[in-house]
Amino acid sequence: MRILMCPPTKFDVVYEINPWMDVANKPDKKLALEQWNTLYNLYKKLGVEVELIEQGDNLPDMVFTANGGTVLDNKFISGNFRFKERKGEEAHFQKWFKKNGYQVITLPHNQGGEGDALFYRKTLYMGYGFRSDKKAHKEMAKLLHVPIVSLKLINPYFYDFDTTFCAVGDRAVLIYPEAYAEKDREKALSIPGAIAMTKQQADNFIANSVYIDGKLLVGYLDEDLKKKLKKIDVEPILLNMSEYKKAGGGIKCLTLYLERN
Repeated sequence: MRILMCPPTKFDVVYEINPWMDVANKPDKKLALEQWNTLYNLYKKLGVEVELIEQGDNLPDMVFTANGGTVLDNKFISGNFRFKERKGEEAHFQKWFKKNGYQVITLPHNQGGEGDALFYRKTLYMGYGFRSDKKAHKEMAKLLHVPIVSLKLINPYFYDFDTTFCAVGDRAVLIYPEAYAEKDREKALSIPGAIAMTKQQADNFIANSVYIDGKLLVGYLDEDLKKKLKKIDVEPILLNMSEYKKAGGGIKCLTLYLERN
């Protein structure tokens, strides 16, 4: 596995663009750096190749590299941010990927990168409703030549698809169907290997976990989740991501896949 991360040199909560954000509830920057370094070092220990991008000025959310775009082979589909507060990130990601030999493609419609686009068993599952337009789904299907499944997000606390959907390799997928429009809930539950999360698990960003070789990096763990993971022979590794949750992010938000297992 190969990923892209952004050291949190300028991470902060200075605006509010999701319900988790509160400018009066600032992250502890020292603790945030410690939590990021713990995740980074764990990735290295697990054999993950980690590339780094420098955080731009006045772009506190750039640490959430997952929103930067979507990568398949040598193509980088750049995120097209809906919120003006994050638009400045686009040029930094596009420059990095161009410099590193990728074909950089921009979209005419809003799309939140991997925050709203996740692969599972060679299908790209995509969310829309808050940060992404459904029209972008057809564009990405044509550009990447992959099948697309669209799911509409309706709960503002689950504004990004990667807070509702977590592929556990090809073994299973953890989903929170209550975050989707009623017409899409049955579609989500019918995904092969689907395992529904409880509200408590979803609220604690279990969907924002990362799977690596039989292990799932999680920011929360309860007995129910332990049992669910044991059934599919997956070992959970618990990390404290408290400071990033203040900005509405977690482990996966800090992680952009360059090459998947």
